[in-house]
Amino acid sequence: MQKFGTIAKEKTTEQLLEEAERRAANDPKLQLEFETAELLRQLSNMFYSLRKEQRLTQQELAQRCFMTQPSIAVLENPSLGREPTFSTLARMASGLGKRVVIGLADTQTGAVTWPEKTQTSQPFKKGLSFDLDESPSPERDEPLSNA
Repeated sequence: MQKFGTIAKEKTTEQLLEEAERRAANDPKLQLEFETAELLRQLSNMFYSLRKEQRLTQQELAQRCFMTQPSIAVLENPSLGREPTFSTLARMASGLGKRVVIGLADTQTGAVTWPEKTQTSQPFKKGLSFDLDESPSPERDEPLSNA
């Protein structure tokens, strides 16, 4: 809080974020923490949106995933700062009829490298297994698209 005479002026959330981003620009560790928090926020929003699209309650999704309703609530609320395990993400995705696919994007070019086992022209199968088919692979190291 900044004081001007006897009047106190609180910083807005936007001002606080701008200040934090300026600090992070000079601190690689802090920058990584911001990027991780943003990824968690995006994942939380994605799971929430998919659950709502399918008109599922948290309890219904929890039953499909063999989890508890409070666990779903925590994962849908990134402000709690809990980082889900890969296993938890895979279980939630499966409960939504989806599958987790992870690629690594180059920080400079945006080109993505995908794990070999996900390189298939066949649609992903529901569940946690990999498709080991020797189908033709899509191009590797293509920039990410928002499509």
